Amino acid sequence: MRSSEQVDQLAAALVAAQGEFPTVTKGKVARVPTKGGGEYSYRYADLPDVLAAVQPVLTRHGLSVVGLPDTTWGGRPALTTRLLHASGQWIEATVELFMSQETPQGQGSAITYARRYGLCGALNIAADEDDDAAAAEHARSRSAPSGPHDVTTAKVTDAQLRNIGRLFGAIGVTERTQRLEYTSAVVNRAVSSSKELTKHEASKLIDLLEHDCSLREAG
Repeated sequence: MRSSEQVDQLAAALVAAQGEFPTVTKGKVARVPTKGGGEYSYRYADLPDVLAAVQPVLTRHGLSVVGLPDTTWGGRPALTTRLLHASGQWIEATVELFMSQETPQGQGSAITYARRYGLCGALNIAADEDDDAAAAEHARSRSAPSGPHDVTTAKVTDAQLRNIGRLFGAIGVTERTQRLEYTSAVVNRAVSSSKELTKHEASKLIDLLEHDCSLREAG
């Protein structure tokens, strides 16, 4: 994250605005297929829903949010979300874009996806229904041990590795370095190969990849 030298006026305005944000209508439904052939679903607010809810409040407090196409240090497409105040103070953060297709349409979809998450993150808005319980139940059902081995130490299976590769391809993450960075962030430790994962970690990674796939399809 980066910011202007001073953020006191921005911080005060943001605190006031957050106290006035209305509940964001979650009018869309995402359906996430499970490995066993079933699915779980949750409701979420798309970018227009979120903007419609927060824009009047932001304007009253001299705030605005912009999403600017950018690049990472490595030259990869990215989006920088900047929260601005009328005083000129600002904070911003940049995220890499993961495109399902290397086309203008794919880039547009990735930008919309990143704008939504950047906006919600900057304003601390929950635009997704809390699906942790469903996702956790899904993970437990897939990772339940079939023998005496502890699921937290059992090694990733070949089926999980194939599924991880398929899902990374589905969200457009094809480079090995990017996949390992994504995986390391999910499991909260450095990973040099997906074969190092435990069965539990692989299940968690698969859940999040499926989540990303569903949001890209819905968005």
